[in-house]
Amino acid sequence: MIGFPSIAFLRGLGIVRKAVLPALAATFCLAADLAAGELRLERVVLSDGGVALFDHTAELDAAEALELVLPRAQIDDLLKSLLLFDVPGTAAAVTLSGEARSGDLLRDLPLADGDLASLPALLAALRGVEVAVGGPQAIEGRILSVVPEERREGEARIARHRLTLAGVHGLRSVVLEDAESIHIRDPAMAAVLATALERFARAREPGERRLAVRLRGGDARRVRLVWLAEAPIWKMSYRVLLEPGRARFQGWAVVDNRSGRDWSEVELVLVAGGPVTLRQALSRLFWAERPEVPVRLPEGIRPRIDEGALPPPPVAAAPGRAARAATAAPAERAFEPEALAKAAEPAALLAAEAAESPTQSFFRLPGRVSIPDRGSALVPVLDRTLSAEPIVLLQADRAPDRPLLALRIHNDGPGALPPGLLTVYARAPKGGIGFSGDAEFPLLPVGESRLLPFARDRATTVVVEPSAEEGIVAMTLAEGVLALERVARQITRYRVRSRAEEARVFVLEHPKRPGFRLAAPAPTAEGPGFWRFERALGAGETLSLEVVLERPEFERLELVDLDAERLAVLFAGREIPEPLRRAMTEIARLRAALREAGELRDRLEKERGELVAEQERLRANLAAVPAGSDLARRFLERLGASEDRLQALGEELARARAAVAAAEAALRAFVRDLAL
Repeated sequence: MIGFPSIAFLRGLGIVRKAVLPALAATFCLAADLAAGELRLERVVLSDGGVALFDHTAELDAAEALELVLPRAQIDDLLKSLLLFDVPGTAAAVTLSGEARSGDLLRDLPLADGDLASLPALLAALRGVEVAVGGPQAIEGRILSVVPEERREGEARIARHRLTLAGVHGLRSVVLEDAESIHIRDPAMAAVLATALERFARAREPGERRLAVRLRGGDARRVRLVWLAEAPIWKMSYRVLLEPGRARFQGWAVVDNRSGRDWSEVELVLVAGGPVTLRQALSRLFWAERPEVPVRLPEGIRPRIDEGALPPPPVAAAPGRAARAATAAPAERAFEPEALAKAAEPAALLAAEAAESPTQSFFRLPGRVSIPDRGSALVPVLDRTLSAEPIVLLQADRAPDRPLLALRIHNDGPGALPPGLLTVYARAPKGGIGFSGDAEFPLLPVGESRLLPFARDRATTVVVEPSAEEGIVAMTLAEGVLALERVARQITRYRVRSRAEEARVFVLEHPKRPGFRLAAPAPTAEGPGFWRFERALGAGETLSLEVVLERPEFERLELVDLDAERLAVLFAGREIPEPLRRAMTEIARLRAALREAGELRDRLEKERGELVAEQERLRANLAAVPAGSDLARRFLERLGASEDRLQALGEELARARAAVAAAEAALRAFVRDLAL
C-alpha cells in the first residue's frame, strides 16, 4: 500500500497479521444484517493524499461468507486495494455484481444505443417487424421505411415523419406524429426492446454494487478486511501562546467523514506525507480492438472473350534538544479587549501518539472517535513547547519598507509537523490573552527551523537606499585586441531603526537578481530566490547593512577600430593606464599617416579617371571632324598632352599606393606587437 503506514507501524496498531489477498479499496455502505456476520469499522487512517484506509473486523461462523454493499462511485477504489486477514483460513473468492456502460448494455442485442434516441430512429431500426398503428388512421403491416418530411403552415415549417407499412392490403403510410399508439406484433422483438429498457433502467439506479467475500476455514473465527477509499483530506491548524519563558504549541486537525456511514467509536490515525494516489476505472468493461478479417469467398471463373491478341507486358522528492523559551515583542503582543479570557493557561490537550517513517508522519488519536456521516470534527493532535524566538523579518522583494514580526520555530520534538495555519496569541500586560496574528505553517521536519511572519512590526523603521555603479576591474592587451572585464554593481543600503524596549534579531531576505552574484556581505542562509542576513538589533539602536551584488561583463575590442572618444567612454571615471595612453597616441599618429597616404592615392585615382574620360571624349570628337582640319589638329594636341599626363600620373599613383600599403603594414605591425 504505497503512501500509507508501514507494515511495522500497522502491526503495532493491530492491523496486520497475515496478508492473504490484495485486491480492492473504497468507502462503503454496509448491509444492515449480513448473512455470515456483521462487519464492524474498527479503525480509520486518513491520509493527506485524499484517501483513507478503513480497517474492519467480522466474526465468521461455518458459513464463511461476507457480503458488502458498496456505493457505485467508490467501486473503482475498492477494486484496487482490498486486503484480507484470516489467520486460519484461506480466501476462496471475491465476486462483484456486474455493471456495464450504456454502450455495453446492448452489446448482445440487435439494437444500437442510437436506435433508442427517438421513435423514428427505433422504427427505422425495426424495419421488417410487424406493427399495428392506432389513431385516426389505423393500419397494420411490416415496417418498410420511416422518411422525414416537412409541412408548411404560413411561414412556419413543421417537421414530420412518414411511416410506410407493407401489409395484406399493399403499401400504406401514415404520419407518425398523428399516431396514437404503436404495438409491436413480433413477441421476440418486443422482448428485446423490453430487455434493453430494463438494462438502461438498472444502469441508472442510484444504488450500490454488491460484493461477496468467501473464506474457507470451517471454524468460527475473527477476520479482518482493510481497504482504501477516496476521502477528503484532513487539515491541520496550530495555536501558539507566547509568554515570558516559553512558547506553548498546540495542534488541532479538522477531519471530515464522507464515507457513507457513521464512524462510531473508531480508532483514528492521521497520516501526513503526500503519498502518490492513483485511480483507474477497474469496474468498467473494456473490449480489445481486433482487426476484422473479411470472409474469403471462392472466386468464380468467367472465361475471357477472345477479342484479339495482346502485346506482351513491358518489363517493368534530531530529536533530543531541550526547548528554549521565547518572548513576544511587546510592540506587537496583542490587542486586549475586555472580552478576552483571563485564564492563566490553556487547557491541556490529549495529544496523539506520534510516529515517523522515512516518508510520512503518523498521529494516532487517543481514545475512540465518533463522527456521523457527512459530519466534521476538530480533534486535538499535539500539545508541546517548541524552541522559538521572536525576530524582525524584512522580505525586501515583498515589502522593502514594512518589517514583520516573525517567530523562528525549531522542531526539537519526536516527529515532523504537518503544514497548516498558525494562530499566534500572547500574554497582554494585564494578564489576558490577545490575538497577535496568523501565519502559514509549512512542513517542519525534525531538527529544522522555519520563520513564520504573523504581524507587521510598527516598532521598527527601515529606509532602503539603492544605487548602481559600473567599472573596469581587469584589462589585457595582446595581438591588437583589448580585453576588458567590467563589473556592474547593485548596492542596496538598509538603515534599520528600532524603537523596541529590548534587543532583538533582525533578519533580512534580499532577493536574488538574474546574472548577479553576491559580493558582500556573507549570507547567513540562502533560499531559492533570496539571500538571508541576520544581525543583532539593540533596543533603540540604528543598524546599517549594505548588500552588494555584482555582474561581470566581458568585452573584446580591436585597437585598430578604437578611437579616443570610445576609449574615454570605456574608462569613464577611471584614469587610462599610461602604457595604453602612449600606445593609443602612436596608433593615432600611424592612423593619420595612413589617412594622408590614402587621401593622396584617392586624389590621383580620381584625376586618372577624369583623364581617361576626357581622352574618350577627344577621340570621339576627332572622329567627327575632317582629317587635317585645324580643329582636328587641336584635338590631337590635347590628346597628346593627356597621354603625357596619364603616363606621369601612373608613376605617381604607384608611389601613392605603395605609401598606403606601407602605412597599413606599419599600423598592423605596431598593434600586433603591443602587449600590456
